[in-house]
Amino acid sequence: MAYRCHARSVGGFIQQAAVYYVQRGYYFYVLGRVPKDSRGQQIDRKILTKYDIELSKFQRYRLKKKGQARIQYLRYRDTFVLLATEGKHRFFAEEQTALRDARVLPLRVFGYAITHQNGRVLVSLDEETYRHLRSDFLRLALRRTPHTLARKFWS
Repeated sequence: MAYRCHARSVGGFIQQAAVYYVQRGYYFYVLGRVPKDSRGQQIDRKILTKYDIELSKFQRYRLKKKGQARIQYLRYRDTFVLLATEGKHRFFAEEQTALRDARVLPLRVFGYAITHQNGRVLVSLDEETYRHLRSDFLRLALRRTPHTLARKFWS
């Protein structure tokens, strides 16, 4: 079975990253973009091969028992994220400058922030998106009558 790394929507990307990866201990991440002149499938293949990501659940289990890190890869359009668990892996040495920890610095992507606190994954709007929406709502609330606001949002 082929490794499935391509999300079909932003919601699918966020759900996969938060529920299936960060919640299960994939705290370390590197966020990147596919260059415009490249093909996504070629980049996928290159990354999957470079870090030996295409493993069965049994192979990942054996790596976990040995104390080695497991790596996952996820992409939506031109944005990708590499996620890793604690352990030993050359990924940590090669991606040292871009490496982040979701427990310390939230994964900010597509206007969302994914973090892990107190044993739970939290998904929220990132600060910039929240401020932008808040200012839009305030601007609309101050300039429109309740009747026109209701018609705009509920029709």
